[in-house]
Amino acid sequence: MPLTASSAAAHETDAIAKISTYAQQRVGGTLYGWENHSQSGRTLVVELQIEELKFVGGGARFFAGALAGSSAVVMRMKLTDKQTGRVIADPEFYQRAAAMGGAWSFGGTDHGMLARIATVAQEYLQRNYTQAIGGPTGLDGTEQD
Repeated sequence: MPLTASSAAAHETDAIAKISTYAQQRVGGTLYGWENHSQSGRTLVVELQIEELKFVGGGARFFAGALAGSSAVVMRMKLTDKQTGRVIADPEFYQRAAAMGGAWSFGGTDHGMLARIATVAQEYLQRNYTQAIGGPTGLDGTEQD
């Protein structure tokens, strides 16, 4: 399950690498468990893509604090039935780390955002395993700061 990035986000290589690691641990771990227990013989193709990403790193956070701005990430997860090619779902996930929270935590909330985006994607998969019902993606404004 590779993670790709749009040209708009590709410059944030370190943050993308961290999101990729978290996605492999969380989303990949969930999918691995499904592979070992699947009785249907069907294959679900999961594609993750970072659409937009602004990550305020430690140096900028140290010197500029809240003035460095907020961090934010938008990630799309495309779920396709491999046998039929039918797209089952194409949710978009959003997480943000507020500028002031980043300043007070010395970048902790910025780094936490990278983990949260993978967690939200994993939770979406788990909620929709038995029946496709949709669910929270972080786009409703309930993201954590």
